[in-house]
Amino acid sequence: MASRSSMSDIAGVHNCYLWSMSCIYLFAFSSIYIQIPGLYGDNGVLPVRAFAQLDKRGMSGLAEASKQMPSLVWLGPSLGLSLNTTVELVALLGTVISFLQLIYKPLRNFWTYCLVVGLYFSLYQIGQTFMWFQWDSLLIETGILTALTAPLKLPFLSAKGPQTALTFWLVRWLLFRLMFASGIVKLTSECPTWWSLTALDIHFESQCIPTPLAWFAHHLPTPLLRLSVVMTYIIEIIVPFMFFIPINSLRVFSFLMQVIFQLAIILTGNYNFFNLLTIVLCLSILNDSHASRLISTIATTTTTTTTTSYPRPRFLMPTLLTKLVTYFIYFSLIYWTIQLFNIQFIAGSLTMSIGFTKDQLNQFIIFALPVSIGLATISLAANIFKAISRCLIYPSNSLARIANLLYTTIYTGAVIYFFCISLVPHVSVDTTRSTRLWPVINRWHRTVERYPVVNSYGLFRRMTGVGGRPEIVIEGSNDMSSPSGWKAYHFLYKPGDITKAPQFNIPHQPRLDWQMWFAALDTYQNNPWLLNLCYRLLTAQPEVLDLLDKSRLPFKTAPKFIRVRSYIFRFTGKGAKNWWRRENEKEYMAPVSRESLEPFAKAHGILPESGTGVKLIDKYPFIARWLVSVRQLTAQMSPKNFIYSLLFAALLIAKF
Repeated sequence: MASRSSMSDIAGVHNCYLWSMSCIYLFAFSSIYIQIPGLYGDNGVLPVRAFAQLDKRGMSGLAEASKQMPSLVWLGPSLGLSLNTTVELVALLGTVISFLQLIYKPLRNFWTYCLVVGLYFSLYQIGQTFMWFQWDSLLIETGILTALTAPLKLPFLSAKGPQTALTFWLVRWLLFRLMFASGIVKLTSECPTWWSLTALDIHFESQCIPTPLAWFAHHLPTPLLRLSVVMTYIIEIIVPFMFFIPINSLRVFSFLMQVIFQLAIILTGNYNFFNLLTIVLCLSILNDSHASRLISTIATTTTTTTTTSYPRPRFLMPTLLTKLVTYFIYFSLIYWTIQLFNIQFIAGSLTMSIGFTKDQLNQFIIFALPVSIGLATISLAANIFKAISRCLIYPSNSLARIANLLYTTIYTGAVIYFFCISLVPHVSVDTTRSTRLWPVINRWHRTVERYPVVNSYGLFRRMTGVGGRPEIVIEGSNDMSSPSGWKAYHFLYKPGDITKAPQFNIPHQPRLDWQMWFAALDTYQNNPWLLNLCYRLLTAQPEVLDLLDKSRLPFKTAPKFIRVRSYIFRFTGKGAKNWWRRENEKEYMAPVSRESLEPFAKAHGILPESGTGVKLIDKYPFIARWLVSVRQLTAQMSPKNFIYSLLFAALLIAKF
């Protein structure tokens, strides 16, 4: 039987990766759990009941929803649970499992990661507009790959067998696709701010939920902001190619560049768990020789045993040649950065501009896509060869060798399949459609494209807020004719009160605050959920009010009218007393009353028609009572503090 010691050279990094992914899932589940009643409860903004159209179609609506959007939530009624209870149980179960994974290493295995992915996918399917973000699909895709890399306890298969490094390679490929696409789409979108290198002039004040440091970043010198845009292109488009170069110094350099980049984003913008997840993906670039110090810190709290690894084959390239290649790549990176972005000092000031055309960009993409696929293929082939070689060399007896070879062959097939179907979204950045894939790859991809198994990525394609940050403010009144009678509702995180400083809320994502940002960029007609929100405010629904700043509610009871005003927000200048200044007030949505919104609420299932629909009642009242008790307990602290308390509790339990 194979030795219990690791058969890969990434044992420590892999342990750190699995622990970190459990941490990310803890953040994601606990964050959405807090918001479920106000978002998806029967009295929420987008009730699951309305999504399933129970009031219009009865149980047939539930059956149809399960076909169109498969989710464990739809199993609730067949188990004697209401949809409300089922959604809460799914989120709470995901929170508990990911918490247990942090404190008990054996639970970080294939089966539990499959379970947490299935639970999060179930929430994603019913989450509608509040969960259809790129990082939600990224978390699901990463979770699938995490399950493949996690230990699968089968006869003769060691916990860290030769297949671990092979499946872990898929995580690195996902990171490459994420970064490369995010950089390329900024240019292919033809957004003027990205092409003029002025994107960061407006980004810090126009992003969804800035941090306090965003105000300071917004006032950095213009040349530094332009240079930061240039570095964004380099880090997202060029540096990822180093992920696959078998030279340690280049791999470490690419890792550090990516992590520093993500940390800079965390400091200036609240993007929930997204940047933390990206940093976790960056672990796939490393091996144990790179990360021994990093692992030693976490290993003491995650495991009481030490792992040893088989001797790592030394790279055959002579040291001198390795250094020459490394210096050449560094020199080329600096030289072409200067050339492509016309970086120069003129009259003592730093100037830069894009020095290539859109046609040249297209030619680069046509060249870079086959190169990236070629590099990835060579790297994957090397990992396959290494895994199979270890199967034939290291196990101590013939039966173990045969078993490990069989398991590794199966894993190899899965890795090749995932790699092939991921090529479809990867080549989608080619707007010329010049990059062709084998027809069989497209057929494989079509079998899974309705699910977030592999996804296309590309953040901040076009920069919003060129003329200032659009922002909407919801106001209520009991006297529509009195201008002074209108009072604003305050949100917990999004800008509104110009005197209130931005705050850090990572890793929590206030999904209603996020959607308010998107609504400000469009019209309320294209955001029907906003009318649902207004209706809930006109009825003073407690579950929805919990999503707002309850300490500053403008009314003790429901107002008679609600309206929405739009403004342009900008950061104030240095020395100002306020953080924001707002101007250009306009009507976004005319005043509405509860009576005027009732037909809309009935049409969208928010308000059930009298005498229609299906009543789903919990057959086990003790479960509902237990869920109420848990929610009352969690409501005693802010969402961010609740999430941190879970993390710190897991760390303390694991340590002691």
